[in-house]
Amino acid sequence: MVIRLKKRDYLPICLLAVTFISASASTIVTDVRHQGTESCYWMLDSPILEDDINEESWPSMAADSNGNLYVAYQHYDSSFEGYRIYISKSTDAGQTWAIFHTIQKITSLLHPSMSIDPYDNRIYVAYEEEVSTRNHDILCSVYTGTEWMERKVDDDAQNDCFPSVTSDYQFGSSNYQYISYENVVNHNDRDLNVAKSADHGNSWEKNWHYMTIAADVITHTDITTSQDGHIYVAYAIGHDYDSQKYIYVVYGDRSYTGGSNINNRWFENIATVYSPNDLYGGSWPSIAASHSDPDYLVIVFQRYVTSTNDDVCYAYTDDGGSSWYWGNISNTSFNERHPIVVVDGQGSSSTSISGYFRVAYYHGLFTYYKQAYHNTPGNWNPYPSRPNPISCSSGTGANDQVKSISMTTQKDGGSWWPNVVWTDSRGSSYDLYSTTPRNNPILPEFPSADTTPPSISVLSPENKTYLEDDVSLAFTVSESTSWTSYSLDGQMNVTINGNTTLSGLPDGMHSLIVYAEDAAGNTGASEIVYFSVEVPELELFPVWIAAVIVILFIFGAILLVYFKEIKKTTEKVK
Repeated sequence: MVIRLKKRDYLPICLLAVTFISASASTIVTDVRHQGTESCYWMLDSPILEDDINEESWPSMAADSNGNLYVAYQHYDSSFEGYRIYISKSTDAGQTWAIFHTIQKITSLLHPSMSIDPYDNRIYVAYEEEVSTRNHDILCSVYTGTEWMERKVDDDAQNDCFPSVTSDYQFGSSNYQYISYENVVNHNDRDLNVAKSADHGNSWEKNWHYMTIAADVITHTDITTSQDGHIYVAYAIGHDYDSQKYIYVVYGDRSYTGGSNINNRWFENIATVYSPNDLYGGSWPSIAASHSDPDYLVIVFQRYVTSTNDDVCYAYTDDGGSSWYWGNISNTSFNERHPIVVVDGQGSSSTSISGYFRVAYYHGLFTYYKQAYHNTPGNWNPYPSRPNPISCSSGTGANDQVKSISMTTQKDGGSWWPNVVWTDSRGSSYDLYSTTPRNNPILPEFPSADTTPPSISVLSPENKTYLEDDVSLAFTVSESTSWTSYSLDGQMNVTINGNTTLSGLPDGMHSLIVYAEDAAGNTGASEIVYFSVEVPELELFPVWIAAVIVILFIFGAILLVYFKEIKKTTEKVK
C-alpha cells in the first residue's frame, strides 16, 4: 500500500450521522434535549430526558428505516451510585422523546454505542460493565423487534472498554455485526480488539481480530463498514498518554477467519492517516464510509496544538485507503474537540445513496456543524452558509473534556437531514438535547419495512386425477417477484419464469409447492397441492377382427372378378 500524505486547506466534511459523547465527573448531572432559538438556523430544543438530580451523558444516536430516532446514553442513578443504560425513542423527528428501554444491573454500565441494522431494524447497543475497578466486560443488548436480549461479547478477567458497534450495510441481511474496543493491559499499554457476530448478535467471536503493539496505547477506536462490505477501524496510537499520537486506520473483510494481523486476509496494511510530524498529535478519530462509492472514506479527529487549543481536522481517501489527504475543519484559537462524522444513507438498506458527509464538534462550549458532498470530502461548509452554533440557547455549554455529541440522519422522502444530540448545562446539571435544521421539511412519512412474504395461489394442477402425463402448472402471486420456483414430490426446487407445463409425469400420486420471492427478499410458499396421474393403456387391435377384414377383402375381390367375367360373357352373347 502506498501512502500519500498531503494537506489540503479545504473546509471540513459533514456527515449524515454524527455521535458525540460526554463522560463528566460523577458530581455533574446531564440530560438530553432538542434545541435552538428563533434567531438560530436550527430547531428549538426538545428534551430527551430532563433530570436536575441525575446525570445523563455519553449519547449514541441512530435511526431506523421507519424514521424513528433512538438515543442510547448512560444515566447516573444517585440512589444506586452507579450508571444504567437508557434508550429513548422519538417518532416525530426528535420533537418529543420517551424512554424506550432501560438496561440495568447491580454493577455500573458505561459508554453505550448504538447501531441499527436497516434490513430488519434490529437495535444493537454495545456497552461495558464495570465488574470491578480493573475488570470491565463488553456486552451487547439486541432488540429483535419484540424483545431485548443481552449477550456477552468479551467477559474475560481483563479490562475492556469503550466499545463501538456497527452493522454490515452491504450484507446486513446476512446478519453481520462488529464491535471494536480497547483492551487495557496497563497504563502504558492498550490493545485493539474486534468482535464479530454472524447471527444477529446472538453470539460473538470476541477475538475475531486483535492487534497488540508493546508499550503503546491504542485509544478511541471507531468502526464502520463500506459500500463494498469492507470493515474499517480508525484509532489513535502513541506512547503513554502524551500529545504526540498518530491516527491510523486498518481494514479487512468478513471472510477473515480470526486472529491477529499476521494473517494477511485482515489488516494486511496499516495506513497512517495522520502523522504528528509537527508534534501536533491527533486523537478521538471518528470514521464513516460513503454509501455510494466504496473508495470514499472520511475520518475526523481532534488535533492537539497547545494545552488550551485543539483543532478539528479531517482526512479522506478516494481510493479505498491507499492514499489519505488531511486538512483543517476548524483551526481557531478556541478549543475545538471531539468531532463525530456520519454519512447519508445510514438507516436505509440501500447501498447506493449519494449525499453528504456530516460532522459535529465542540467549538469552545458550543456545538458546531459542517457538511461536505460525498465525492468532494475536502470541501467543508457550514449550514446554512456561515459557521454558527447549533446550540443557540442560553445554556453554558457542554463539558468538552470528553465526547458528548452524537448524530444520525433521516430521510424526508427526497433529502437526508441531520439530527444532532449533545450535553449542555441549562441549570444545576448537564442535560441532553437534540436538534435538526430549521428548514427541514415537516415530518416525513417513512414507509414501513416490507417483511410480508408474497401470497401464492396455485390454479393448476388441481386435486384430481389427470389422464395424461403433461399437466399445466399455473399460479398467481400477490405482488411482483424477483424469483419463482416449484418443488415436485419434495425434490430440489426448479426455477421458472412463470406458468409452465409439467411434462412426462409418471403414473401415481404427486405433490407440488410453488415458491416466490419479492423485491424485499421475502419468500412465500403456496399450500401443498396433491394430484395423481393415470394414463390409460391402449388395447391391442383384436386378431379375429383383422381376420374377418382380410376374409371380407378376399371375398370382395373374388366377387369383383366374378362379376367382371359375367359382364364380358353377356356382351359376347349379345
